[in-house]
Amino acid sequence: MSDQQKGLDRALAEVLPNSEHRYCVQHMYRNFKKKHPGLGLKDRLWHIASTTTVEHFNQALDDLEAYDQEAHAWVKKGPHPRHWCKAFFSKHTQCDMLVNNLCESFNAHILEARDQPIISMMEAIREYLMERIQKRRAAMEKYKLDGEPLIRQIVEERVKRAAQWEITWNSSSGYQAKGPRGAQFAVDLDKNECTCNLWALSGIPCSHAIAALHRAKKDPYKMLANCYHREVFFTIYDNVLQPINGDIQWPQSDMLELDPPASVTQPGRPKKARKRDVTERKDHDKRLRKRVVIHCRKCGGIGHNAKTCKNPPKSSTEQQPSQQPAPTGQPSQQQQHEAPTKRQRVRLHFIITFSLFVTFFCDLKCFL
Repeated sequence: MSDQQKGLDRALAEVLPNSEHRYCVQHMYRNFKKKHPGLGLKDRLWHIASTTTVEHFNQALDDLEAYDQEAHAWVKKGPHPRHWCKAFFSKHTQCDMLVNNLCESFNAHILEARDQPIISMMEAIREYLMERIQKRRAAMEKYKLDGEPLIRQIVEERVKRAAQWEITWNSSSGYQAKGPRGAQFAVDLDKNECTCNLWALSGIPCSHAIAALHRAKKDPYKMLANCYHREVFFTIYDNVLQPINGDIQWPQSDMLELDPPASVTQPGRPKKARKRDVTERKDHDKRLRKRVVIHCRKCGGIGHNAKTCKNPPKSSTEQQPSQQPAPTGQPSQQQQHEAPTKRQRVRLHFIITFSLFVTFFCDLKCFL
């Protein structure tokens, strides 16, 4: 999975021509929102990427076209959906990830190591991985249930959604799941398949399959793919990194010793942390829902200001209701209710402070 770098596209096509290459949908959405912002378009793009069948993919595309034709044209001209849509992913990998969070998380842990020379950087990364493998293995030894904790959490969420599906059994291995809004899927427990394709894509039973498993009185946690079981986890983490000696005890090389390249100090403070996009903020969805309505003070219209207004100005009677002029020397009713500005408050505070200082100085002079 990459961020649509052109160099990686060419390299993977040459080195691994038969491998599956995915694009991070989060980075794809950043390019999409530059020309097509808005919460409605964001939800529709992510809905398209999350569809697990070709029929649902086409239906989601038609919904986007009815909502915004220009956004639909952008998606059609974009990368092939096999790179970013679940409906076109390979079922062999049993992974339905759409974002590149694994690489981003690893990159965040090696920020200090990246600034070091190549050998020191590799040593820092090796020590970090060596300790991480030990911690992951120790944490899994304390967890006695089968399956990883995060995978079991996904299954628990799907178990809650399974209650809304009505199951019909064909007295063999086939089950029909009928749910809300006329949705209907077929489940085959012998083949571990559902026509929604989510079970085959992720290796985790979908809510339709879990409803069928409950009807068959089977445990959905035992129907997970082999890669999620406890025994496979320990088999993977048996490949530990071995400790090594310090560089003084390393074998000497007869090759020419290379000098490091001349370093060029860039102006300003170097940036280590990745610059986060606006969409990664926690309050991004709330910000998208906010709508600032501009009112024109010239004509009273909505959607423009007085500088760009082309409408005739409102009459004085429409702009402000008639008021009786206040007697001379008395503030009007509007002025009485107006709050002092910040500049007026600062000036008043200065006058009071200066008066107190003068009074204190005079009293001190009289005393002396």
